[in-house]
Amino acid sequence: MNIVIREMSKELFSVTAKMITQLMNYHRKLNNAPKEYWQIDEESEEDLKCWTKEGTVYNILLEGVVSMFVDAIPRNTGAIKLYRECGFDHLNLIQLRKNYDKNLDKKEEIDILGFNFKKY
Repeated sequence: MNIVIREMSKELFSVTAKMITQLMNYHRKLNNAPKEYWQIDEESEEDLKCWTKEGTVYNILLEGVVSMFVDAIPRNTGAIKLYRECGFDHLNLIQLRKNYDKNLDKKEEIDILGFNFKKY
């Protein structure tokens, strides 16, 4: 893995500010914050200016990343919806489970690729 840590350059200022906006709004979305509390790029730029006045900001660069995977259990539809909104739109793996204790069985069902499963 080729990870590089660099002092933030002027060229990366606006890119870094946009990443701060995305991170802050990701957190606010997870906490169901009303939209009026969401961050805008201009606020992130102001924050970043304040931070650089007090110290140094570093960018951590991981070059060569071409994909990323996240896991979500089927019953966590909120997480699945959030991941879809963040661009995770490729189904990569289906994990199947067999319960030997029938008390663990769920009743709600889900159809995936034409197969019917219990939603766990």
